[in-house]
Amino acid sequence: MNIQDRRTPQWLFGSLQSFFGVEFLLDAAATKQNSMAHLSWTEEDNGLFQQWSPMTFCNPPFRRFGDWMQKAAEEGVCGQSSVLIGPMGCSQGWFHLEAQHNAVIYAPDARISFLLPDGTWPVDKDGKKTGADRDHMLYCFGPHFAKSKTGFDIRAFPARAYMDRWRRENGELS
Repeated sequence: MNIQDRRTPQWLFGSLQSFFGVEFLLDAAATKQNSMAHLSWTEEDNGLFQQWSPMTFCNPPFRRFGDWMQKAAEEGVCGQSSVLIGPMGCSQGWFHLEAQHNAVIYAPDARISFLLPDGTWPVDKDGKKTGADRDHMLYCFGPHFAKSKTGFDIRAFPARAYMDRWRRENGELS
């Protein structure tokens, strides 16, 4: 299985909409099985070459994350806002070209574990749920996200509280 095909957990998608006070109209990097929004661009559509909506969600393949960051920055200049989930990439060229200058960055206070394409949790050889293998950031572009005048702008995202609330509401925590 390709790790690039992981699915965004529903708790995270809903939490981002609630936290930012938005409704995502487009999922710019989806499959037919894992689309989170009403509209979506699949790999065949190639969201890198399509116009994005006024409020776009994107959990793109990390292997080309710099291209997605550049696209989000370009769409932001055109008045479209977007939230990208991506790796913490402080040593990557794309981070210094796009994220540092064009994005408001949110650092989750918990690791985000992604689901398998069928919506189930990944498990190890003993059948135990596995978690995230890296830290992620939320990169926000466009007019909905007011960037500070100082340049570099990292803020907190309370992922743990949103995740725990969703688990309680869905019977996963007592």
